Amino acid sequence: MKTWDAGIDLSLFGGKLTGKIDWYRKNSLDLIAEVSIPAINGTTMQAINAGEMYNTGVEITLGSSLPIAKRISWFGSLTYAYNKNKITKFFRAQHNLTTYSIFPSYREGSSFYNLFSFEYMGVNDNGVPCVRNYDGTMLPMYAIPNETVDVRNWLVDSGVTVAPHVAGLRIGFSIYDFDISMTAVGKFGHVFRNTSYFRYNMTDDGQKMIAHRDVSKILDGTHPIPGLEKGDNRVANYEDYLPMLDIYVHSANHIRFQEINLTYNIPTRIVNKIGLSRASVYLQAENLGIIVSNDLGVDPEFLPGTVTPERAFTFGLKLNF
Repeated sequence: MKTWDAGIDLSLFGGKLTGKIDWYRKNSLDLIAEVSIPAINGTTMQAINAGEMYNTGVEITLGSSLPIAKRISWFGSLTYAYNKNKITKFFRAQHNLTTYSIFPSYREGSSFYNLFSFEYMGVNDNGVPCVRNYDGTMLPMYAIPNETVDVRNWLVDSGVTVAPHVAGLRIGFSIYDFDISMTAVGKFGHVFRNTSYFRYNMTDDGQKMIAHRDVSKILDGTHPIPGLEKGDNRVANYEDYLPMLDIYVHSANHIRFQEINLTYNIPTRIVNKIGLSRASVYLQAENLGIIVSNDLGVDPEFLPGTVTPERAFTFGLKLNF
């Protein structure tokens, strides 16, 4: 790795505003990567030193503490980070549908976190759902490309799956013997692919059927593919494309309210009488909620079917002897 860093630390207005700004660029060379190789070698994948990439970005931190009145003060901190990366060298022997149906699908000249999709073009005159062909025409979704076909010109860049912009905010007040603070984190500039029904989502463990939630739509005559008429049961014919359609890609921008803390510091004159130097009672609430930008109302970091963080409340007592 080769890394360049430059930074500035600052303190203004008598220390009431502090912060730092850092810029970096890191070049990673000779990276080990699983790459596809011709099957004549006895295998189609091999881990070799075949990759190069760079990361560049900036990190900013600002903090402040201001007195408002006697025994009342405000404090806060804001952090912001931006990161961009790009794969500058990566060998791939094959660019077929199977290769790109596996995520992440690394491609030279793209981000390490790039998501590629087939562009859905609706149904043709025969009522068959289609994706955009390499020449811009409509390709029926039952037509499976030969494994020797290079699909790079068929795929569209749907964005990155890891947020390039991350911001954190922590604010609070000290009011006499009470301290209250709140922490929120926002992530912006990335996307997620929502899952949809296709045959391999359904499994049987011998006791119960585990099925995707969209199966109910199939059974009642509707479909997760826009344009299909009610009663059309040909979904299985299109399953090679379903997991990679661009219509399932949504904005992952969100703001998460991580926690709120409330602390009551018991006055020293009281705790000293019982042989303590300090005592406080606190209440902490975590995972309070999230604001999302997608129309589905889905938490982009915990998609349906995964374990989502639950709200948690903690009550405690701190004693210093």
